[in-house]
Amino acid sequence: QNRPVGSNPLSRPTQGSLLTELPRQSEKLNDPSLSMKQRALALSWVVHLVGDIHQPLHCAALYDENFPEGDSGGNRYCVWLGDQHLNLHTVWDSAGCRFLSPVSTNRLAGFVSHAIQQNPVSSFPTQARSLDPYTWSQEGVELCRSSVYTDVEPDGELTSDYLRKALTTTEKQIVLSGYRLAWLLDRSLASPAPE
Repeated sequence: QNRPVGSNPLSRPTQGSLLTELPRQSEKLNDPSLSMKQRALALSWVVHLVGDIHQPLHCAALYDENFPEGDSGGNRYCVWLGDQHLNLHTVWDSAGCRFLSPVSTNRLAGFVSHAIQQNPVSSFPTQARSLDPYTWSQEGVELCRSSVYTDVEPDGELTSDYLRKALTTTEKQIVLSGYRLAWLLDRSLASPAPE
């Protein structure tokens, strides 16, 4: 759901698919009457959607004088990194431009290991066990207000401080989504498998 962020929310987007589809797929995953194939498909959707909802720009869109129709979750908000013209959504999807190109499994594993070390479950005393997608989405909206849309201008140059903030925030969100996914799967997969 891309909820409005900014000074001029001219129109409210309708409720998005993340907030409707994640509970629907979680219910399917919990349903022992469904086939293993159906539950496996639901599992793949749950994993994907839990990750998506923790990327702030999957939760909000900027509405202001530059984007009266909204920036489509950062997809229309262009910035520069050297000679590369990017959009904010790509900047945040790539962990502050860390992963603009394909990377090896070893490099990705190192990134995840470092992120977990920097963000142990104890650093999220209540958040890690929250299983409410609406709350997760609202956290994304707040991150857009406090981090994504601060210290950056449309068609401006990305600073090293901004990229560092994007990387640190992304690491935290990836790890938090993993903790929450673990709790969600523990709960969902506790039901007996169909015979």
